[in-house]
Amino acid sequence: MAVQSYSQEIWDRLKAVYESSPKITWQKLVDQVGEELGCEMPSPSVVRRKAIAEKWKKCTKNLVKKNAKQINDEIKKLTSKMTSQNETQTNENKEESCSKKTVKKPSKVSTYDDEFARNAQRSKVADTNKLTATRIIRENRLRSVKLASLIDSSLDSLLSVRKDFQELDLKTATEDDIGMIKFKMAVTSQFIEQNVKQSISVANIAKIDAMFWGLTEEDLKDQSEVQSKRSAVIAGAEEKLKLAKEKMAEEKKAAFARKLAMIEAGDPEQDEEQEAIA
Repeated sequence: MAVQSYSQEIWDRLKAVYESSPKITWQKLVDQVGEELGCEMPSPSVVRRKAIAEKWKKCTKNLVKKNAKQINDEIKKLTSKMTSQNETQTNENKEESCSKKTVKKPSKVSTYDDEFARNAQRSKVADTNKLTATRIIRENRLRSVKLASLIDSSLDSLLSVRKDFQELDLKTATEDDIGMIKFKMAVTSQFIEQNVKQSISVANIAKIDAMFWGLTEEDLKDQSEVQSKRSAVIAGAEEKLKLAKEKMAEEKKAAFARKLAMIEAGDPEQDEEQEAIA
């Protein structure tokens, strides 16, 4: 049976959609690209194996490794690219509108222009996803920086209150002095409490973003393949248990046979005792 081959255009599009999509199943990936290109597509399992072999990676895998400057540069680059694409699309729409008024029958040129427009739209979707992911990474980092600044400020206030209390002479301190320290401590405690709540909120936001955008290599694994490996492990354990039981049964049979042979041969010590009694 001949192996089905597919054009490089199909594989390039599959890879582009996979890497730019935050989360997409293999089946949905094949269906989406097949609908876009309007041609026969490889099966989801074939696409998965090729993705693993060629090490396809989500765009977020590379983005999270970039520093603040590189993230900002990436956002500027993508924004500029998409702005240029929008301007080009606007000009093409105007030209197309004018050409429709003058051309009665579609030509090969118009067909080529339509295909070029479709490719541009696909590239725009991929760039949009990547730009969104980059902005989300930057936003989460900015939240973390702001939260760290608030925590540092609260710690400084707490240390300041402790210093004031340690330097306070309780023998000569007035009620106003003690009241001021209590007030500072109460305010600082409220700040710390808010920091804890904000830390939980920031962590939850980051967790949700990570679930949607920060995919791990586990997403490349086919669940059916994982289940097959688990079944193989279970089957191997059952086979080992079966062999152990068979070995135990054989050892019991051998021990019984030895005991039976000794009984049939007679015990020499018992014979000597019987002769002495007689």
